[in-house]
Amino acid sequence: MTKKVMPLLLIAVLACLLPASKTAGQTWKFVVMADSQGSRGDNISGVSTRTLGWVVNEVATKVKPELILFAGDLIEGAATPAELEKQLITFRDAMAPAYDANIPIYAIRGSHDVGPNDYKPWSNAVWNKVFSGRFAMPGNGPEGEKGVTYSFSHKNAFFVGIDSYKTPDTRTLTIDQRWLKGQLDANTQPHVFAFSHTQIVKVEHGESLDNTPAMRNAFVSSLIDAGGRVYFCGHMHLANHTRLNDTKADPKDADPADDFHQIIVPPCCQKFYRWKRQVYDGNAIPGRTPHKVHHIESREPGYLIVEIDGLKVTMTTRLRKAATGQFYTAATYTYTVAARKTAKAAKAQADPNIDAGAAAEKPDRADAEPTPAAPPLSTASMAAAPVQP
Repeated sequence: MTKKVMPLLLIAVLACLLPASKTAGQTWKFVVMADSQGSRGDNISGVSTRTLGWVVNEVATKVKPELILFAGDLIEGAATPAELEKQLITFRDAMAPAYDANIPIYAIRGSHDVGPNDYKPWSNAVWNKVFSGRFAMPGNGPEGEKGVTYSFSHKNAFFVGIDSYKTPDTRTLTIDQRWLKGQLDANTQPHVFAFSHTQIVKVEHGESLDNTPAMRNAFVSSLIDAGGRVYFCGHMHLANHTRLNDTKADPKDADPADDFHQIIVPPCCQKFYRWKRQVYDGNAIPGRTPHKVHHIESREPGYLIVEIDGLKVTMTTRLRKAATGQFYTAATYTYTVAARKTAKAAKAQADPNIDAGAAAEKPDRADAEPTPAAPPLSTASMAAAPVQP
């Protein structure tokens, strides 16, 4: 064997022995759905079971995601605890194709899920009764919001689900910002996704987080500061993608890496709305300018697929054509996030006196991960999580 071949063999052996990056090669997908409340011609106990069935069967048998996010308005709403429980069980039963395929469902409440369009104090207990055992949501939310607001990690992604309906007036929405910041600070994953029911950027409908701009602005800033790029919601019963450009750091809108995105997913019912003027006329988010990426009012139910390939994310809107009963791709968008710095690397960047080489990212070292004060729940540990009353 020649001397030239030996170094090449040594390099190949070392490459096989060295651990791979935790993010590299992680290819997987999840689905976002919303708005399955009863609609005209499709309403069994407050749920559009036929339309929801079309969507969940497609998702469970063809898409086969690793998890499903459901962004609120599962049901039409009820004035009594017994009726609310009945409607939520109907939704849960309609999602059987996903549950039977061992696809976990992470649902967040919308305005219809807390009562008939106004919050009922007993609605939390009913929600946690129906979604208990193997159906339970993570129980790590703030006090008074266990099971309805929560966070969790899955592979190289961190998710936070926000229930903003906690006051009698569903137009006055609230977020526990202190809890949220604690969860985001504890995260170590490169992908950060947030989901709730209604918009951060107003699209036609008066009920949105835009109604409380100071709280909404703090919420969006927290997500962006934590590396978040996308917020998923429903509520509008159409498909819309709004991009928020950073007008301070990128006034010419030349760098897509600094954008934040609001994705309104299509409904899982036969109730559809319109954005009549298609003008962003809500309260401005400081330093951010909204731009329409796509807006679809085809009056077709559907869902969103989110595919993760390492640091790359591809979001695909799928809609069902009534004439054929087939789902088709209506819109696709791709972006890439930066690799997440470890605590040591972040300190090195902030303090030039720290040895940057020693502090470089070493994802396979135990001391490279910060110790969270309130760690997010992982999907692997959900089975052992206590069921909240």
